Amino acid sequence: MWQRGWRMLVLGASLAAAAGGAWASESPDNETVIMVGNVSYVSGGIGEDSRERMKAFSAAFNLKLLLAYKSGSYMSDVDVVVADAKGKPLIKASSEGPIFMARLPAGAYEVTATAVGQAQRQKVTVTNGRQAVLHFRWADPAE
Repeated sequence: MWQRGWRMLVLGASLAAAAGGAWASESPDNETVIMVGNVSYVSGGIGEDSRERMKAFSAAFNLKLLLAYKSGSYMSDVDVVVADAKGKPLIKASSEGPIFMARLPAGAYEVTATAVGQAQRQKVTVTNGRQAVLHFRWADPAE
């Protein structure tokens, strides 16, 4: 079932890319993959089932963000902006869980993650065939 669902996801993404438009599809269970042009992203990871689904199709994405408090508690509703080397935003989204993954063309990017009123920025270079992982951590609300 996973393979069939993933094939349909890839087929739909390919058709959307060819058409040059935005496209959204639910992955085999709940997480929604959004595609705009040649960029796609998905977020989730709330609950064990969602984390397992995200892990199952993680290899399709070359950038992974992990969003948490310093205590290790997971976060959601984090605003994420991924901009190219010229500063043009390619992704503007709100993460629906502690895991945010994107498929980007190879190149240099700046990722801004904003939560609890604090923006954090990290630079990253992504390549094809390898996943870059960025960790963003915020002070716990009690601190």
